[in-house]
Amino acid sequence: MKKKAVKANLDFQLENPKQMGKAIRADYLALKDINKQFKNAEAKSTKSVYNFTRGLINSQKSKDQFITETKNLFDTSVKFKPASRKKMIQAVIDESGSAGSLFLVQNISSLKKKDARVYMKDFLKSGGGSGDVANWLNYAGQVLRKNNIKATGTAGAVVDALGDAAEWVVDTIEDGVDAILEAVDAIIDAFTDAGQALVNLFETVAEWTAEQLGNLLAALIEGGRQLIDFVGGTFAWAYDAVSTFIQAAFDVGFAIADLLETVVSESYWVLRRFVNGIIENLGPIGDILDFILTQVEDATSELWRRTLLALRFAEANLLEAVDWLADQTAAAVEGLLIAWESIGESLISFYEAALELGAEVWRLIGEATATIGNSIYYVYNFLTTSAVDFIFDFTRGLLDAGMALLDVVGWAVQQSIEIAGEIIRAALDVGETIGNMFIAMANDPSAAWETFVEAAFEIGQTLDDLLEAVFVETAQEFLDEVMEALDEIGTAYQDILEASLRLGGAFLADMIAYLFNLLGSYRGLTDEERADAQLVFGNSLDYDLVFLSNEDPLNAIIFAIQDLFSGNPDSRAFVTGNLINLDESDGTWDRATLIHELTHVWQHREIGGIYMANAILAQAVGAGYNYGYSASTSDPTLNVESDYDGNTMETTRHGSDIGLNGETALNDARGDFNVFNEEQQGQILMHWFVRTQLEVTDTVGVVQNFDATAWDPYQQFVFNS
Repeated sequence: MKKKAVKANLDFQLENPKQMGKAIRADYLALKDINKQFKNAEAKSTKSVYNFTRGLINSQKSKDQFITETKNLFDTSVKFKPASRKKMIQAVIDESGSAGSLFLVQNISSLKKKDARVYMKDFLKSGGGSGDVANWLNYAGQVLRKNNIKATGTAGAVVDALGDAAEWVVDTIEDGVDAILEAVDAIIDAFTDAGQALVNLFETVAEWTAEQLGNLLAALIEGGRQLIDFVGGTFAWAYDAVSTFIQAAFDVGFAIADLLETVVSESYWVLRRFVNGIIENLGPIGDILDFILTQVEDATSELWRRTLLALRFAEANLLEAVDWLADQTAAAVEGLLIAWESIGESLISFYEAALELGAEVWRLIGEATATIGNSIYYVYNFLTTSAVDFIFDFTRGLLDAGMALLDVVGWAVQQSIEIAGEIIRAALDVGETIGNMFIAMANDPSAAWETFVEAAFEIGQTLDDLLEAVFVETAQEFLDEVMEALDEIGTAYQDILEASLRLGGAFLADMIAYLFNLLGSYRGLTDEERADAQLVFGNSLDYDLVFLSNEDPLNAIIFAIQDLFSGNPDSRAFVTGNLINLDESDGTWDRATLIHELTHVWQHREIGGIYMANAILAQAVGAGYNYGYSASTSDPTLNVESDYDGNTMETTRHGSDIGLNGETALNDARGDFNVFNEEQQGQILMHWFVRTQLEVTDTVGVVQNFDATAWDPYQQFVFNS
């Protein structure tokens, strides 16, 4: 059949689309003829373009015809003047509605960016809107997700496409699937170049499903855009819509941190909607708090409070926030603790939840409590009834954060031995010393020293440790308090003395001197005793500072000291500093023994308290008292004057009492007093005194004279010192 000729004078003024369509179809028109008539219409007027476009679409019989012919109009209109192009766009939209809009956006996506920008502006000015662009991006995203297409360097998961996309648009996009990323980029570029913000896309999609929103997000992200570029369009959405958006965001691979980053600086109400949406979509509280921790500058940030309020509004279990602390830092504990209290939640509930988290979290709670200035005693009181095991860790945290030692130790010693011990142990663990704790307690008049000492023993501190703190760390400043505490808990004096000896002879001497000061019965020298002393020691002693005690050897202190020396309470005299203990239970004093003991007073003046250790060592493991005299007990009996009343002492121990045959050793030493130990020195001066000042008789009263020549140099050495 011969093809009809195309009318050259088509009436473009027909405004009724149906009539215009009949006129167009009156002749068989090939695409090239349609194109020719379209150009003719453009040459006549913009109204002619509008009428021709509507008539053509109105008369189309199938989807394929619409696509083929309208695509021809679109391609031709690219070269039209803007006014004519806008009329064509308007006509497509007026005649075919949203399908036409979608068709136009699809074709814009295939243009070069330069042309797409121009066309998009005309599209938006001629009846097209951001909703139409969002729709197309939805279908593009659907195809992207279905085909698992990802642009290089983009992030986010792609899942199977869902949704009820327009079949013909999806088919067209899939036919050119390799170029879809370029198409998406072209549409987004053109849309924003037309002065539109990406947030505008979301003004019309609040009612979309999560699948549709996911497609839109996938398209935008694969098109190289960032979440923050467009998420603001959801800020005014209702809670349900935001929740759907978050579901979609999760579906395409966004993390909680990605979403929160976009709202962290917005109002509380925006944050609350997003937190609510995250919780509704089963987002973990821990992930929310992880993000907040990266955003806050310090623990007092209002963001902590806003987040907890939002979580509570979302009906999240706030105790999960405490569980989150298990792997966090002190900064996290501080922030959460401050926020917890600021929103009116009970701190007890916070602490109860923390009981499940272990020691490290309680150390962090201690640090946080000290740093933010909360009451440490409120926490202590909770732990004493709920979890004593964490008192150590809590205290560690307090002290690590700079809490004053007095604040913890002062409270500790008002508590049980167990609790006090845990706090002392924590203080030692952070490097504090017993001495430092003594100093802290001294500032608290209510401090219970007895509790402290007993608790220290309970955690493994020894008597040596305590006494070292007394003598070495604090220079005896707290000797009274510690000794009273030791006495209260029944510590044996002998144990105290042995511990002092282990520290050194000087400390033993100081301890013995202290113990003697606890005795009530001591006196100064009598005139007769002073006269005897001056004969031996001259002016080398300050006799006004020499004292004698009058204690029974079974007195607890005396017994302990004597037992330390000899192992037996045998009334042996001994000296500590300037104090001499002589058993006066029989009412007499042994003049010779007094000289021996005064020698120790002189030694104390010369070398200090170390003389005591030397004397004890001499008795225990050294040469003892015998400097070289005969110790025989079979010699004839002698009577030695013993007191100021003329009484005598019978003795056959000539070596011990008069130094029998001691001349050889003394002469060999050539007058060097230091050859002899402290006890031997006492014996030498005592024997000089017996030989020169006391009357010695045999059993029938004949006076016995003893030469003192070998002893004289030693007495003179002391006398002139």
